[in-house]
Amino acid sequence: MSSYYPAFVKIKEKECVVVGGGRIAERKVFALLEAGASVTVISDTITTRLLKLSQKGLIKHIQRHYQSGDVKDCFLVIAATNDEQINKQIAEESRFLINVVDNPRLSNFIVPAVLREGDLTIAISTGGVSPALARTIKNDLKNYIHKDIKRYLKLLKDLRYKVFQGLIPFRLRNRFLMFTGSVEMLDILKQRGYKKARDLVVRRFKSLQKKDIQQT
Repeated sequence: MSSYYPAFVKIKEKECVVVGGGRIAERKVFALLEAGASVTVISDTITTRLLKLSQKGLIKHIQRHYQSGDVKDCFLVIAATNDEQINKQIAEESRFLINVVDNPRLSNFIVPAVLREGDLTIAISTGGVSPALARTIKNDLKNYIHKDIKRYLKLLKDLRYKVFQGLIPFRLRNRFLMFTGSVEMLDILKQRGYKKARDLVVRRFKSLQKKDIQQT
């Protein structure tokens, strides 16, 4: 099996189709909605949760079996039926991104196990060999993600915006950003808490602002 190129794809408001209406399809739909996609489900039957999404107008439901041409112009397609021949047909007719559930051979992308904590996203993949193991590793990693990382990333997001607004000298920009994401800062966050990490980063940011003022 060839290696995959890991990438995070922006699918906000992109046309995405899930063919199938069972539990697996349901999980895929919720993941797509979380990323802001415009989702259509094609299936004669769907789960109760998918039905509720359809009734609320959060997804479009086409209540019938797959027909040739349904996915030819869709940005991303997930084939989640229990019919191998239909899944194969969907893969052949998809022009862009296609994932056939449990069949990497027919797919041009696979869906990793994902761990999210605020702006932190960790994707784990075994190249389609064992999605179950990828999920197990994801759950194991939860024990190593510090509880304050979400708040710390929110702070860094705000400071990054200010950095690129020119509030500290350009020549010091990269040094500051590397400092905020360093092993040193992660250790401080884990051992001494969010408040100490926040105070240290903000103090460094303000000191760089003063340098700019002093040298202009």
